[in-house]
Amino acid sequence: MLANYIRSNKTIRERLKGFVCEAPSEWDSSNNEARYGKLKDEGEFYHGDEAGYKAFIKLLKSFQFWDKTDFTAGQKLWFFHPLAFVRHFRKCGWLSIGEFRQVYSDDQYAGNSSPTPHELRTTYLFPLNFATRKFGLTSPLRLSHFLGQGAVESGWLTSMQETSMIGVVGAGTVHGKRKNPTSILAESTLGHWYGAVAEEDDPWFRSEKFNSHGGRIAGSYDWKNGNCDSKDSQKFRGRGFKQLTGRSNYAGYWVFRGWINSSSFNDSWWTDPEYIKHNRGRMTKIPAEIRNPQEVSLKENCIDSGAYFLLCERAKWKITGAIDKDIPTVADDAAGKLREFNLSREVTYAINGGYIDDKRRCDYTRLAKEIICD
Repeated sequence: MLANYIRSNKTIRERLKGFVCEAPSEWDSSNNEARYGKLKDEGEFYHGDEAGYKAFIKLLKSFQFWDKTDFTAGQKLWFFHPLAFVRHFRKCGWLSIGEFRQVYSDDQYAGNSSPTPHELRTTYLFPLNFATRKFGLTSPLRLSHFLGQGAVESGWLTSMQETSMIGVVGAGTVHGKRKNPTSILAESTLGHWYGAVAEEDDPWFRSEKFNSHGGRIAGSYDWKNGNCDSKDSQKFRGRGFKQLTGRSNYAGYWVFRGWINSSSFNDSWWTDPEYIKHNRGRMTKIPAEIRNPQEVSLKENCIDSGAYFLLCERAKWKITGAIDKDIPTVADDAAGKLREFNLSREVTYAINGGYIDDKRRCDYTRLAKEIICD
């Protein structure tokens, strides 16, 4: 009666998927008589058929293996529904190294990459998992968008600091021809932020930037995002998983981490009339003082700063609000793909104030969704 009730009641079956019980293992032959002895009772299958029962037990023992293990015979074990167990623990949002390898796969990297893709994933997996849990980005959708957007921003983890290009320098412009090798060097190796010494002055950051094909990359960072002069434009270049850029954004993160006190500077110093005139010397509002911006590039901070920016900085509610409107499946029809692309562009704009690399951001987010939202 109970078995029939359970089989016919969908609600009860769903609830029992989370049922955890303690019982002997069916693979332990020492439990056979207690488990199957009732088959010889009156009205049961082997009633009056001792030979048939013995043949059944012999066949059963040929499949049982408990005596070939180091487990003690006769003990009880805890049992649970395997799929319910997996689904429950996936809620923690902790990305495994295998899942990370599927999303940030080897074929996204050059064959001679150094560090290797494995080294990069190993370096950043724990900081990634820690940051996404800390900032509430563990839902499959939020994590997929975080990884998809971050793949573009960080070059699949290969660049936690913005690089510059060497090329034709014009009046407020740089038409890049090739990457500036000095800008690629890890600032932890330099021992200071790139540009702290006169020999490292780089016009790229204070200029309108164009790639080698003439395509516009970005405008000058001079007197933007709280930067107070051309030196600031290089000092507060993009760093971290989400390329935190500009003195004002750095200040927010520094206060959040407790590295500076909010009372040490004037909020919104970029509204000072003299700032608007690009006259730093006459400003009365005090900008935030940040001496070691390269801290953002360190592995323990670069993912954290990216998650912070997504949740605590520019239009934060717009970013997560846009992400949460997505559906946890990869679209497979034209209308669905268009909706998915437009929503990814909405997320991109909320992060960057523009649509830079919008197609790749959508493609990489779809790739992450295929793995994480499955």
